[in-house]
Amino acid sequence: MPASLRKSKASRQGFTLIELLVVIAIIAVLIGLLLPAVQKVREAASRAKCSNNLKQIGLALHNFHDVNGHFPAGWYGVEIKAAFITIPTYEYKPWAWSAYILPYIEQGNLYNRLNPTGRTLSDAFLKDLPALQTTIPTYLCPSDSGPPNAPLNGNRSFHLFVPGQTVAIGLSNYVGCHGGGTGIGFFTGEDLGAALQGRYTLVTKRMLEITDGTSNTIAVGERASRVVTPGTPDGGQYAGVWAGFDGDEVNSSPPTGKYAVVGHTSYRMMDGLEHGSGGDSFIPQEAFSSNHTGGCNFCLADGSVRFVGQDISWAGNKVRNAGGPPAWGTYEKVGIINDGQVLGSDW
Repeated sequence: MPASLRKSKASRQGFTLIELLVVIAIIAVLIGLLLPAVQKVREAASRAKCSNNLKQIGLALHNFHDVNGHFPAGWYGVEIKAAFITIPTYEYKPWAWSAYILPYIEQGNLYNRLNPTGRTLSDAFLKDLPALQTTIPTYLCPSDSGPPNAPLNGNRSFHLFVPGQTVAIGLSNYVGCHGGGTGIGFFTGEDLGAALQGRYTLVTKRMLEITDGTSNTIAVGERASRVVTPGTPDGGQYAGVWAGFDGDEVNSSPPTGKYAVVGHTSYRMMDGLEHGSGGDSFIPQEAFSSNHTGGCNFCLADGSVRFVGQDISWAGNKVRNAGGPPAWGTYEKVGIINDGQVLGSDW
């Protein structure tokens, strides 16, 4: 073989710079096409896991009802602090509904360790904080971005239990429905009127009291830790906590009171918009939200789980006050157990 031919073949053993750049560009394009598909598959799996978490919560609520004859109260203790209220068993720092269903989500050992029926939340807080900081996978949505110190919820730090300190406890992405519009929701706590008279009376719901239909009433929904929201520079939604709250709804920022364990359909899904008399405001820490695309998963009172789009009809406070129940949006109506209103076609 002539030397010139051998030299030509030897010179073609590698890529030229242009060929290498073309290959890199093709690989980059393929990766760009593949990443969205991978992200969609990952989100679909996370959304399915989230739905399964809510299904387990729904089953736990129904098992609790079978054993006790009613669903758990939203919170077990007085939500306010006042010198003339004396509740020696629960004080004003209540346990949450999500602590009471622990035995029904395979967390019986933790429930027995906390002993919420036998001691106050403040006692558990002071004597066994690690138990309250336990991570419970059933209460965590895999799509949630989490606060900076997740799985503890630093956005809902408690400050009334240990003087001079703020302490975070275990996060939950699932909060109970306290109502919508001006109606009564699936979860309530104590009878505040009775509490103001020095009597402690829990308000619990039975299946028969959900007269709007258990498949048309929200029991539990999602709340994300961090979603970009108008009016909230940090974009925080604050998620929730599973153990309870410290009773301070007004004098802290963010509030660490009952909205750490319940939410309202009165506030628009995702951003917590409220049309108030003084203008629009955003209260995401009391709303339902998620990091899923286009809406949230909700557990209904019958134990089923439904993904509800964020475009579901919602009227807002001004319309609700002016027009009454018929003018409410579907979203407000499904947050109420007994308003008797016909749901929209978007349900």
